[in-house]
Amino acid sequence: MRATEFITELKIDNRNGLGAVPHNASVDYHGLRTVMRPSTFLKLSLPLDKNAPDERATINHLKKQINDQGFGAPFLTITVPEEWESGDFSMEAKVSDHDGRHRMYAIQEENNDAPVETHIFLPHFRRRDITEPIIRQLRNGVLSQNGHFIGGPLFGDVE
Repeated sequence: MRATEFITELKIDNRNGLGAVPHNASVDYHGLRTVMRPSTFLKLSLPLDKNAPDERATINHLKKQINDQGFGAPFLTITVPEEWESGDFSMEAKVSDHDGRHRMYAIQEENNDAPVETHIFLPHFRRRDITEPIIRQLRNGVLSQNGHFIGGPLFGDVE
């Protein structure tokens, strides 16, 4: 999945879009900008009952807004073992936080699970500190937020 193979109709606004947070606007300094399928994002984050009335109402509202104000890119925060910094990848990284499940469900339902811009943040790292070996290891798979290993490739090229 190359970074250019994402939904071109979807308006991503990382400053003013629905769900945008400060780190979205500075992702090129704080983390990784990539593309991910909504289904993959949803496997990695905590479960959400998309059919519960309140959740369904939020998703339906977002589906109506998909081309208006735009969305802030959903993101995952992934905690990597300290050993990774020295090249020891024997331990697994784990998703520790997320933002964007409702947006991802709305995008998935409107765009058939096409890849969408997604941000990945690693606590205590800046983009300049995230090496190619770390990116490859993350792409190959991580523990989901509820502790299940999800194998890759999880995401496309990174910027």
